[in-house]
Amino acid sequence: MSRTRTVLLSAAAAVPMAVAFAIGATGFLGVLGFSVFRAIFPSTIAWNEKDAYAKCDSAISNADWPKAPANACAAMHLCANEAVLSEPQTNALYVAIRATAGCQEP
Repeated sequence: MSRTRTVLLSAAAAVPMAVAFAIGATGFLGVLGFSVFRAIFPSTIAWNEKDAYAKCDSAISNADWPKAPANACAAMHLCANEAVLSEPQTNALYVAIRATAGCQEP
């Protein structure tokens, strides 16, 4: 095989590989960027999403719960069961649970 042909075939193989890598890397960076954005701005997470436990810290400190008592109770139970809370946060959460109509302790 001639040197020119080898270089051309190598370049022809490298271009699709580079494109595939770029698409994969772009997808990976997009997922990573989305996760970082949600970690920095937990207010963008809805209470019905699987990573809603990230909202618990700010919800407990700011009393920022859903308006309907049933939804607030569900969110508080999620925080009690899923989030890693300090003792003062846990105490504040249980005070909020007791203050919510119809909400039983988990």
